[in-house]
Amino acid sequence: MSEPLPDDIVGEDLGQFKVEYSGFDGYFVGNKMYVLQLSNGKMVRKANTVGENLPHEGYIDLYNVFDKRDKVFNEEGVWMDTKPLVVNEPLEVMSFMDNEVEQTSNGSEITSAIRAEFSTIQAEKDELREEVRSLNTTVSTIQAENDELREEVRSLNTTVSTLNTNLTDLNTNLTDLINKLLGGGGGPPSGGSSSAS
Repeated sequence: MSEPLPDDIVGEDLGQFKVEYSGFDGYFVGNKMYVLQLSNGKMVRKANTVGENLPHEGYIDLYNVFDKRDKVFNEEGVWMDTKPLVVNEPLEVMSFMDNEVEQTSNGSEITSAIRAEFSTIQAEKDELREEVRSLNTTVSTIQAENDELREEVRSLNTTVSTLNTNLTDLNTNLTDLINKLLGGGGGPPSGGSSSAS
């Protein structure tokens, strides 16, 4: 800025501008991504993206190569608007650190190559996301089936336990009945006589 901001719009109150740095040269690449060289020589880097470790020269390269706004197209492919550029993919940062790509005077070849590679990576990323979604669905289904099987096993265990209790009761009753029939002493029941004539 060529002139300081008026005092009535600068401050800590809601809706006012907050001055963080003054007296600097800087390269603003995209939303929340810039590098500043303050008048005292200190370097300030801001990158809430994969560009956190990008050297100063990388910001300059990005500034010189990329448009500051991306084109927005409708479903028919007609250019309708622009939106701010956001550098948040590793490819966009790594490409400038990669010596395989030669810089051209206007950077259009680099931009085209990066956009093509970025599209490929984005497609692969989308495929991986879909695979993860599918795997999560499969895991959820397996967990639900596993829960059902556990419930069936619990129910069968309860049934087996009840049958074992009933079997024990039957064995006890059968033993008692046999003892009564045998009269307790193992002989024939009393009350009748047997004589041979």
